[in-house]
Amino acid sequence: MSRRFRCSAAALVVAAGSAAALLVHPAADAAPVAGLVRTEAPEQDRVPVVGGRLVLDLGRAIDLDGESIVAAADGGAVDTDHGIALDIARGSTITYRTAHKGIDGSARFTGGIQLSKGSAEVTISALTYDITTGHITGEVGGSTIDIAGVSEPDHAEVVKEEGSSRATLLLGGQGITLSPGLLTAIDKALGTGLSTSDNDREIEGSLTLDLDLVQGNKVNTALVTALGLDAEIDSDADRSALHEMDLDVGLQLSLL
Repeated sequence: MSRRFRCSAAALVVAAGSAAALLVHPAADAAPVAGLVRTEAPEQDRVPVVGGRLVLDLGRAIDLDGESIVAAADGGAVDTDHGIALDIARGSTITYRTAHKGIDGSARFTGGIQLSKGSAEVTISALTYDITTGHITGEVGGSTIDIAGVSEPDHAEVVKEEGSSRATLLLGGQGITLSPGLLTAIDKALGTGLSTSDNDREIEGSLTLDLDLVQGNKVNTALVTALGLDAEIDSDADRSALHEMDLDVGLQLSLL
């Protein structure tokens, strides 16, 4: 014969409350629950990019002569033997963790590149480099689009010359590749057929960012650590000791 057990509503409420209490208050010797552990986000700081330059030679990927396109520096950019150079703009910053390796941020460049064919012309301007993604964006024909991408943006060469507290990050050594969207935008503006050609989109170019490694009269140890230079630079060094140092090292950056 089966037995039936009856329980009042009040008893159910008490039982439910007891179960909730057991869930909310685990035993003292219980293992910690990961979902209930709150961790503090690492502190971050930022420094200005005090110098730098982006150099692009579009002729490596675009048959300028074959398409009758003339490329010229515009808005303060400069024609050089290696391409058109755009200098760093004020307000560019790098963010870094104060006790860990890792950087991010963006760098903006002044001037632009004007492309013309006959009476038609278009300007590539407002170029900005995203340190984490390696993407270079800019304005073309009034729209912001991807301009190019730096291959392996976490690879950098760091150079610091004697007599200076500034270090230069050399990026783009693994290659810079034009985006298909840029070629399409140029075609639309100039009536060319760049986006349908089989040309290699990798171009000659370079990107450098200058950072001051000194804070006050001492080495900015947090920035040095974030860049991965803590094995190269003594954290107790002052400005004069840093000035005596000559540095040229390859790094794999930790990007936030």
